[in-house]
Amino acid sequence: MRPALPVSRSYRLFLILFLLGAAAYWFCLFGPKSLDKIQLGGIIVAGVAVLIPGVSQAVDGFALACDRKLNRHPARTSLAVGALICAYLLAFTFFSHDRLFLKLNDEHAYMIQARMLARGRLWMPAYPPAVSPFFDALAMIVDRVYAPMYFPGTALAMVPFVWLGLSYWWMTVLTAATAAGFLYAVLTDLFDPFRAVLGVIILASLHTYRGSAILLLAESPFLAAETVLFWAWLRFHGRPMTRWAIVIGAAAGYAAITRPLDALCFVLPVGAALIWQLRRLPGVLIRYGVVMVLAAAPFLLILVVQNIGVTGHWWELAEGYFNRQNFPATPMGFHHIAPGQMPVNLNAVKQQWLRDWILPSFARHTPANAIRTWYRGRLVQLLDNALPNPILILLLPLALFSMRELRRVAVFASLVLFCIGYAIYLFFLEHYVVSILPAMICLILIGGETLQSAWPGASARSFVTLALLAISVSVLWPVVPVPPLPDPFAPDQRPASRILAHLPITPAVVLFRFDPDQRIDSFNDDPVYNDTVAFPDDAAVVRARDLGPEKNRDLIHYYARHQPDRVFYIYDPDARYAGQNPLSPPLGTARDLDVTGTIP
Repeated sequence: MRPALPVSRSYRLFLILFLLGAAAYWFCLFGPKSLDKIQLGGIIVAGVAVLIPGVSQAVDGFALACDRKLNRHPARTSLAVGALICAYLLAFTFFSHDRLFLKLNDEHAYMIQARMLARGRLWMPAYPPAVSPFFDALAMIVDRVYAPMYFPGTALAMVPFVWLGLSYWWMTVLTAATAAGFLYAVLTDLFDPFRAVLGVIILASLHTYRGSAILLLAESPFLAAETVLFWAWLRFHGRPMTRWAIVIGAAAGYAAITRPLDALCFVLPVGAALIWQLRRLPGVLIRYGVVMVLAAAPFLLILVVQNIGVTGHWWELAEGYFNRQNFPATPMGFHHIAPGQMPVNLNAVKQQWLRDWILPSFARHTPANAIRTWYRGRLVQLLDNALPNPILILLLPLALFSMRELRRVAVFASLVLFCIGYAIYLFFLEHYVVSILPAMICLILIGGETLQSAWPGASARSFVTLALLAISVSVLWPVVPVPPLPDPFAPDQRPASRILAHLPITPAVVLFRFDPDQRIDSFNDDPVYNDTVAFPDDAAVVRARDLGPEKNRDLIHYYARHQPDRVFYIYDPDARYAGQNPLSPPLGTARDLDVTGTIP
């Protein structure tokens, strides 16, 4: 245990008043209904249990015994923790089996990017200008090249699993479990092994963490890189060595090509802490700085190569190029959208996306709104998704009283930078908070330490421990899947895939219709992603847009010249909702349709 804080009567009174203020704030934001009955019962049981003679001493003794035992083999314990969390997440995927398919636009794009990287490519050649609009989709670039808009880090982690023919969720589960193992090592350095185990249990109880483990998004691999970065830095902080500098640089480089804004929030505090630590040794600082940069260079080089190939400029990101074509302004910062800024030549899916989500987001994203509504908007969203229960908000401000060393300040600074960065950024989705889960868990444990130090003795320590366990374990068991995605997320993608798997004649081209005026058609449910291959022409069934008879002629002519035996079909999702077969009969081969002039 760390040295206790002052325990004067005035200090305790101040903490009590501080807690009452935090409780009032929690009540205003979330209300008493946010506290689950089981969790509330667990907290009450914990409070009653510590009043029973001998219980507090038994809990405290168990924690000390765990510390002694787990300290003997820290590396093995970290590996065991990661393996146990992996087993739990695999059980979670079993109970969530109906969710284990690519459903979000981002997931399709990441899979296509992984298949490209598995072939040693960061982009594929573009279709002719008349053909590329048939494959234009959210998160895809199709004019200069055929490539996803995203940074390559997530796809890079997916490559071995593509080579082995494994489902995507193996990557996300294993990286999430890796993050848990390294989080244990980080918390052991910052606290002690017992509280490190408690922190990992809190992590596993968070629905955002579990949910990210079954989605092909950047959060799980980034979380693994982030925890490796903090772990290596803590080792370096204790004893500067070249091997730790290499790991720091590599982890920072990979994080930078996975989620760059998030990476900046964590790399800056770690970098500042390194500079402060070695401020009196400039030669040593420069030497280790060069080592870190060289370790990060291979990952940054991949990004530069992608930039050159996709955008034509080493400094322009693929995402920036996509945003410039499809957004009225950059998502970073605050912008007033004028009519002349509206993107042109967008397909029906992107027009609906722009109308229903992008433009309303820009309208809401103003400096005044960011200041006025942040604490009731994005802060509430952050706390709701980064805590097992909002009641733990009571511990967060108490952590400020125990910021007595550089390592804790750096962790806290990363959280502050995250909040600032995403107050400026246009979007803030619930899975974004995955990257700050380690920092939030640290603040929970530090806040509990403040209470324990102000009221020394086994009772306070035991109550905090039992209460945190009661809140977290009640979520962990029984294992339940995350709730299904609400409409309009992917209601038609799985049925469409099942139908296309049993086409009467292949190879084929299926033209998907999209009617933005229909309630069931949504940009969130876009099946026009050829994510089974690196390039659509390599697929047995090519998915393309139905752009109308006149434009469809161009696609038929293209395949008549390149793959003339492909049979064309039309898929109409509205027909399925009307109880009809959404798939048309075979319309003919590309060769025949081109010769006869029959246009679907």
